[in-house]
Amino acid sequence: MVRAELAGERAPELVAQHTELEMREGRYTVRFDGEVVDGGTYTFAEQTKTGALTFHGKFGLNANRTIPCISQLVNGRLRICFGLDGTTPETFVTNECKARYLATYRRTP
Repeated sequence: MVRAELAGERAPELVAQHTELEMREGRYTVRFDGEVVDGGTYTFAEQTKTGALTFHGKFGLNANRTIPCISQLVNGRLRICFGLDGTTPETFVTNECKARYLATYRRTP
């Protein structure tokens, strides 16, 4: 993770530097400092303007949650805006009034 913000507040760089999202063949895993903290499945709808993603938590921090998202992949950087309140975000913007988590990830080989 390169950077993140929740409800309009930027996450500490230490959090971003130690968080990794792996997405492969419909499954996702989140690691913090090498330890698995969240995981499940995801679906992706390419035909939408902003790449609609839906995460289905199976274990860890988001177990039994469904989180709709929008995504954008540009030059090896993946930006995801998570709708933590269960509604799909319309833009890549967070603010104090909405439960939005915006994260930017750098693709690794």
